[in-house]
Amino acid sequence: MSIEALRMRSPVRLVPVVAALLALWSGGCTLDFPIEWLSGDCGDGRVNEGEQCDDGNNIDSDGCSGLCELEAGWSCDGSPSVCFTTCGDGFVAGVEQCDDGNTTPGDGCDAECNSEVVGCGDGEIQSADGEECDDGNSTAFDGCDDQCMVEDGWDCNGAPSLCSEICGDGSTVGAEAMPGGCDDGNVVSGDGCDLLCQVEPGYICVGEPSVCETGCGDGTVAGVEQCDDGNNSSGDGCTSDCLPEDGWDCDDASPTFCAEICGDGTTVGAEAQVGGCDDGNSIAGDGCAPDCTEEPGYHCTGEPSLCDTLCGDNVVAGLEQCDDGNTTDCDGCRGDCSAIETGCGDGFVCGAETCDDGNTSWGDGCGGTCIQEAGWTCVGEPSVCTVGCTVPPALFLQGACNAGDMCTVTAFDGGSYVCVAEGSNDFYQPCTGFDTCVAGAACDNLGAGLMCLPYCDASDPTWTCPMNGSERALCAYYYPNGQTTSGICAPNECDAVAQTGCSTGWCDRIADGVAFCETADPPGTVGLHGQCVQTNPSGPSEMCQPGMLCINTGSDECLSLCRLGQSDCTVAGEFCVTWNPPDPVYGICQ
Repeated sequence: MSIEALRMRSPVRLVPVVAALLALWSGGCTLDFPIEWLSGDCGDGRVNEGEQCDDGNNIDSDGCSGLCELEAGWSCDGSPSVCFTTCGDGFVAGVEQCDDGNTTPGDGCDAECNSEVVGCGDGEIQSADGEECDDGNSTAFDGCDDQCMVEDGWDCNGAPSLCSEICGDGSTVGAEAMPGGCDDGNVVSGDGCDLLCQVEPGYICVGEPSVCETGCGDGTVAGVEQCDDGNNSSGDGCTSDCLPEDGWDCDDASPTFCAEICGDGTTVGAEAQVGGCDDGNSIAGDGCAPDCTEEPGYHCTGEPSLCDTLCGDNVVAGLEQCDDGNTTDCDGCRGDCSAIETGCGDGFVCGAETCDDGNTSWGDGCGGTCIQEAGWTCVGEPSVCTVGCTVPPALFLQGACNAGDMCTVTAFDGGSYVCVAEGSNDFYQPCTGFDTCVAGAACDNLGAGLMCLPYCDASDPTWTCPMNGSERALCAYYYPNGQTTSGICAPNECDAVAQTGCSTGWCDRIADGVAFCETADPPGTVGLHGQCVQTNPSGPSEMCQPGMLCINTGSDECLSLCRLGQSDCTVAGEFCVTWNPPDPVYGICQ
């Protein structure tokens, strides 16, 4: 084995063996390697001959140097050596900050050899030196600056001084100047900066003193915000200024949820989209459903929504009578879906028809086969048929005169038919001649002076006269003389029981509670309970005295008129009762 190989082995195990082998091999000759090889290595943790210490390593400055020598200021014991400094020996070693050769505190180096601060930063307030505080350090911006003066915005107490920010003084220091901190100059909560000088949820605070504003769009309702849906967009219920929009209902949650108010007449959100609507109510069947969506067969527009049926969509809706999927007339369903076409008499002129007045009667201008009759002119749907001004129906039909003219008669009870320029006096207004009334009226005197009385069809029991104030007039006076198709509407202006209200003539009860002043015929002469001849059970009898009717109570006799519900009967034992056919106003005394 070579010397180098032996040197590579651990000296601790090889020294005795090598020494013996060398001794034998050399025959007592002198060794040619250092004798310290035989005494062990520094750093093996054993204090060998020639070593002052051995701490198991070859590192300096830990008390035992890399040559296993004791370092200044250290003491080492044991094997492996444990080394420690000795405070007060005058040597600064290890973790010692100082070593002034003693262990007396208060001289700059304490008993543990830690440096002592003397003056500002020593934790003691030296008032004589002008110190206002001493927090044990000489660092500024922590409340007590490097000159031991209290910094603005801080309050310091005790020794060593404990310094805290003054909340509410308007100065942002310490934690107040950090994110989430603030100082708005007061200790009131609810204004963005709370009483602990922390930023309140939903606010952003900047500046000194802090100015706090709500962060509209951050999803937190704060301050004057009435909503906050987490964005700055308008048109979704909450404006970019965090105010509720018209037509929306927003809850008070954070973030705010807004929904359209269905039924308020405002179209917003989905209501304003295709298929949406808001007609101002929550009623079904009017085109806009209770959930503010268009109902089948309808199309809604505007605000509030106006919903119309879509004629031609094959859906019968609203006022549509039919819907065959098109808008063509004369195929069974009108082009506007307003009615079902049934042929002649339906009011629609289709096919070979030259007129259709809504019936299949003859003699009204449009015959039973919907062909215009001779002498008549029919226009429109349903057809309106007029005749020449020389035929009595022309008075109430107003036919055969040029535009702007009217068909009338020249004199009361037998005048001739003429076409004249229309006058300006309306129905039931005074007149001075036959040409001063509007079209369709006669200038006649029924006891109250000349007035424009509407022409009417006296042969039609369904004819309705225009209103005279609040009361309906009656088509009862026939003229011109000898004609029974044209009449005039007599105003209800007198009392048939009391026989009052007529300046001339007498008050004649006509029918259905209607009475008017009779000037053309004289009153009858038959008195109470006198025998008469009943010519018209529902109308007047000219045989009885004024205020009476000829009624059959077994035989025809004149009975007194009375007003139902009133005591108009003058004969003892008689009461006001109805008769057949009944009258809504007048009764008879029995």
